[in-house]
Amino acid sequence: MALLVSAGGDGLLKVWDLGRPDSEPLTIEAHQGPAVSVAAVPAPGSGSLVASGGADGLVRVWDAVDGRSVMSPGRGHIGTVNSVSTIPAPARSSPEAPYTWLVSCGSDRTVRLWDVASGEEVLEPLQGHTGPVFAADCFTEPSGENRLATVGGDGTVRLWDLARADQEPHQILAHVGEVHAIRSLARGTSGVGTPLLVTAGDDSVVRLFDPTRTEPVGDPLSPRAVVSLHSDAQMVDSTAEYVVRADGSLAVWRPEDARLTRIPAPLNVAHLASLSGDLGQQPGTASPLEPVHAIVSTNGTTVFQRRGSEEISAARRITDRAPTSILSWPERPARLLFGLATGEVGIWEPAQEHPLVRAHNGPVTSLARIKHIGASGVLVSAGDDGKLRMWNPTTLAPMSEPLQAHPGRIWSLAVANTSRRLLTSGSDGSVRIWHLEHDAFQQIGILTGHSGDVHPLATFSLPDGRDAVLTGGHDGTIKAWNIDAEVCLTTMFLGMPIHALGAVADAGDESAHRFVTVGTSRGIISATFSLGPTGPTPRPQRRKLACPFDQGPAEPYGS
Repeated sequence: MALLVSAGGDGLLKVWDLGRPDSEPLTIEAHQGPAVSVAAVPAPGSGSLVASGGADGLVRVWDAVDGRSVMSPGRGHIGTVNSVSTIPAPARSSPEAPYTWLVSCGSDRTVRLWDVASGEEVLEPLQGHTGPVFAADCFTEPSGENRLATVGGDGTVRLWDLARADQEPHQILAHVGEVHAIRSLARGTSGVGTPLLVTAGDDSVVRLFDPTRTEPVGDPLSPRAVVSLHSDAQMVDSTAEYVVRADGSLAVWRPEDARLTRIPAPLNVAHLASLSGDLGQQPGTASPLEPVHAIVSTNGTTVFQRRGSEEISAARRITDRAPTSILSWPERPARLLFGLATGEVGIWEPAQEHPLVRAHNGPVTSLARIKHIGASGVLVSAGDDGKLRMWNPTTLAPMSEPLQAHPGRIWSLAVANTSRRLLTSGSDGSVRIWHLEHDAFQQIGILTGHSGDVHPLATFSLPDGRDAVLTGGHDGTIKAWNIDAEVCLTTMFLGMPIHALGAVADAGDESAHRFVTVGTSRGIISATFSLGPTGPTPRPQRRKLACPFDQGPAEPYGS
């Protein structure tokens, strides 16, 4: 019997008999809250078992034929169980010992191993990741010993010797951002030797690793993926889009002539920000008010550059951990605010150290400045936990209680151009509209229409001055919305996940057309679109592709 099991946000498992596609699925009430993960479990005889993990922190095992619970609920995780899987148990000490162990990975940064028969943990929780743990897989060394590999929100692969689980795991820094998937892969057709590990991360890169070494095997797949676009007016070239790519390189894109030029950077780039103010540089190297780039690497090391890629100070560490978000604050002295995979937020200033503050249960995914509150504005943080928080930007004192804004991850924050409203995009496929008071968030609207995660946001103004926003989705579409009416004005179909959106600009022909630079897993796309009327009836859009795969750059930039 071939079965397919799906896990849903309603907490249910659906079991489908693929031999009878027209039959109704078996429904299992598995979890209080979303059922997040599911995996097949080897069963004695001809049985069919399935394991599930949920947002309620429970690990469950079910008979996939009749829906019975066959394991006492595994209790131990605090927060969501992101994945469940099985691994061969070590050498059996008795005929009653289990053949397989169940592995669960949690948002509480732990990995737990379970005896399917008893529902008891067989080892102490594995702790080592500094962010949520998302996935695990087992591989066998040539000696015949099994090892467990786990990946998580801290961007690392951790390798565990289960026979010595009390020892620190071997660590490999794998990706810029979170790592969500890992699989072992036999070498060649014979499968002889230590297998390779394949990982996939939020940086849109797939990497191969030899677990006996710390560096990747070969080049990453999809190195042209765009991680982020920066079009801040303070940038040294305010007419261009600055591009951070998944291979850690930095480039500048000039859409008027479709030219992409690589910018030399002395480190592996993860984030880019522009700021001005006293950076503590040597006299004469730059004016304190001259805008400069802050180029932040995957390990928190930062260099500051001005026009011509001239470094104005030695590399500095703004944090000793991998930053997941960066925001410059327009005050003197120069200030950078950052979020970490560990859920903390921090401040960097040239001459003063600030302690980190716990903000979220999981990585900090986005930061935004709300200018109209207080003398210099407030900081808003969003996290993998779906929560919003408000902070004093000088002291990081909390100014609001945490608000559960989305049921899952918040991907991006944006502020409407004129109406002081905050917009959030989430893994639930929605964009939510918020009004901010001095100490509270109030939801005043919601935009729905994407069929998957909504990633980047770009706000702009309609011809009549009302606020609008572009939303980019994992479903490969970009939608333009009238925020006031909560109406989609037009949709562009690109057919690949949207990673980043630049600033929206007039097309230059005195029409309702707008221009935007789009970052995807395959490079840069320059697109024009028509807003049509500002009312609810959309008009067919026009789209122009320019140098989608980085053809013809001003200077050679890869193949």
